Amino acid sequence: MTQAVVVSLLVGACIGLGGALSSLVANRRPGLTAALLGYPGGMVLGIVGLEAIPSAVAVAGLGWAALGFLAGVGAMVILHRLLLHGRPPSPVVDARIRWLRAGFLAGMGVLLHNVMDGLGIGAGFAHESGLGWLMATAVLLHNLPVGLLIGVPLCMGQVTASRVTGYTLLAGLSTPVGALLGGVLSLGSPAGLTLGLSLAAGSLFFVILRELLPLAVAQHRLLAAAGTALGLATAAALRLWL
Repeated sequence: MTQAVVVSLLVGACIGLGGALSSLVANRRPGLTAALLGYPGGMVLGIVGLEAIPSAVAVAGLGWAALGFLAGVGAMVILHRLLLHGRPPSPVVDARIRWLRAGFLAGMGVLLHNVMDGLGIGAGFAHESGLGWLMATAVLLHNLPVGLLIGVPLCMGQVTASRVTGYTLLAGLSTPVGALLGGVLSLGSPAGLTLGLSLAAGSLFFVILRELLPLAVAQHRLLAAAGTALGLATAAALRLWL
């Protein structure tokens, strides 16, 4: 149990590297920003489609997975509407608000996603040490681009570098919470695990398609598409390797 929590804490903290890197690369060139949004967006979409949803369906069936996915999308739609309420009319201010909204929504989706990552790590260590390390490696490899997913929009919204790093670290700290739950429950209720996985998948799916990828395309259409394709390919490679 202790090993799973410590490992997941270190793995989750690595997401802060993506946040720190965001402050170095955002606001440089539109093409670079487009690629840096497209790549983690494509990678997370690949993880959702190739890993999270199939795993959720395998654990407790299509019905529970669909319910969780729709609940995740619905929760983000409500948050999106709340953030749109009373927005200022100025085009300059509105552009900044849109970046901040995208970063905030991404952070909420990633926080849910990281709880489920931690759940997988904790359950893996509870079952077998080798499986726990395998799960931790998989999470570690995608945490850097996930940090960019939160950090780049926040940097474009003029949030300071120290705060961006802090926000991404905060999202990463939800990973050991999930690991603790996974160790205690050892995968717990199949329906509960499926709902958690699909809820995180639905929330991230909405944020990426509704906010992040449109912002990337607005910066540079070709490089946004190239970054997204590369992210999808990376997710597919990780799925085959791990």
